[in-house]
This record gives sequence, C-alpha cells and structure tokens, in this order.
Amino acid sequence: MKRRLLAVTLACALLMSACTSDKSDRNERNHDRDDDDGNSGFTRVVETEAPTAVPIETRETAIVTHVPETTAAPAVDISAMNAAYLAILEQYETDLRIIEDVEYGSMPSVSFADITGDGYDELIIEYCADQENGWDTGESNYYMSANIKIFTYDPVAGAAIEMHTIQSAVMNAAGGFYTDIIILDNGTIMIESNGGDEDWSYFYDVFEVQGNSLVQVSELEIESWPDDDYNYQYEYTYDGEQITEEQSDAYIAQYISQMTYAVVWNQYYDSEWYEGSDWANTVMSLPSNHVYYDEAVAQLS
Repeated sequence: MKRRLLAVTLACALLMSACTSDKSDRNERNHDRDDDDGNSGFTRVVETEAPTAVPIETRETAIVTHVPETTAAPAVDISAMNAAYLAILEQYETDLRIIEDVEYGSMPSVSFADITGDGYDELIIEYCADQENGWDTGESNYYMSANIKIFTYDPVAGAAIEMHTIQSAVMNAAGGFYTDIIILDNGTIMIESNGGDEDWSYFYDVFEVQGNSLVQVSELEIESWPDDDYNYQYEYTYDGEQITEEQSDAYIAQYISQMTYAVVWNQYYDSEWYEGSDWANTVMSLPSNHVYYDEAVAQLS
C-alpha cells in the first residue's frame, strides 16, 4: 500500500515538473515576440490543418447590355408626299401664276427645300394674297402683296402640314418689301426681309425647327430714316437691345458666312440696284430649287 502511494506521489511530482518546464518555455517564446517598445506581443497561434481544396464548378454566362428602346421615325411615302404637295399647288394655282406672269415684279412662285433637315423637301409657295391681305385692286394680272407659306409632309398624319406663314412677304409697290429665306449651316432658318419708302427697315430673323413649326430665336433689326436735312439716321437693335453699327455688321457677316441654301429671295438681286452687295451676291451663288409652277408640277408628277 505504501509503495502504491509512493508511486502515485512520484508520478504527480514528475507531471508538475513537466508542466512547470513547459510553462517556462512558453513564457520565453512570448518574451521573444515582444515588440521594440517593450510591449508584450503575445499572440495566440492556433495550428490548423490546411483546408482541402474543393473544385469550383464554373459556367459561361452571357453579358447582357440593356439597349433602350427607340421609336424609329416613320418612313415617308414619297408618292403620297408628292400627291399632297400637288394638291396644294392645284389649290393655289391661280394666285401662283399671277406672281409669275405680271410685267413688274414677276418671280418663280414655288420652291423645294429641306427646311426640317430630315432628308425630305418641304414645299414653299409665294402667292398673290391681295384679297387675303385686304389689297383687292380688282385687276386680274397684278398683285400688290404676296404671302409665303411653308408646308411639310407628316407621314403619321399622311398629310401636308402648314409649318409657317409670312404675311405680306412681298409688297409689289413703290419702295416695295422683299423677303429671303436662307438655310444656315447650323440648321437654323434665316428669314430676312426689308422694305419701305423713304424710311427703310431690315429684319434678320433666325428661326429653329421645333416639330412641325418654326420658332423664332433671334432678331437683328436696322431702322433708317432721313432727318430734316435729308441725312439718313440709323438705329440698330438685337433682340430689342440697342447695339452699335459695328456689332450689327458683325452679325450680318456671320449670317453670310453661314449660308448654305437659298429657298426664296428678292427677285431684284440680279439688277444693278444690288451690285456690290455681299448679301445679294452670296444668296445668288447658293444652290436652290426655286422654280416656276409648271416645273414644280413636273418635279412632283
């Protein structure tokens, strides 16, 4: 019995000695991990077995990019468009021919031009509008005033739509009043008109296309009149604000540099009255399809 107790006591002593030695070793290792500042850097290290690699199943997936839906412009039926324009010419034939046939102030009455920039021509007509404007002279082969109308073809409606009207665009009288329509290189439309008698006015109105309409975006105006000594006075305004002559000249030079296509123009530009006019000479040099009634009908037929 005593020998059994002695053996147990000896085993416990040996075990305690081993634990003390192991603890001393761990403390020494921890001391070695202290940082340079003397702080205890004890870190628990847990030994684990390396994880077993598990094969990952992959599959090809398509990358889908969302493309927003767009509504394509409806195709224009050229035959239907031409038929609609022909119907307008037939409706205005009498008043269109008056513009062409008068002895004084005659000019082509029809023009085709891509005003909207969609690749299809609009129809532009200049017609005698004496009764419409209250200038009924009672003469069958004479006109006092002419209006200009611009029509575009709407493929959705399947009809020609009136875009814009210039009332009294031409006054065929002493002094007179005249109108140009010019397409500029930025897609805007210049409608220049001038006229008077002793007093003379110039209007340079810029329009942009909005849907089936023309909307004015700016106006340069020049007013001139003689004083008591018959010396001409001038006033220049841009969008209602007074500007200098130099500023006005700069605007006009810019418009001239932007001209790309002549829709309609003053019928006297080829006369001696306009010799040396940069505006008139540039307009006359532009491409155009400003034609007489019969030629217009032939183009649409």
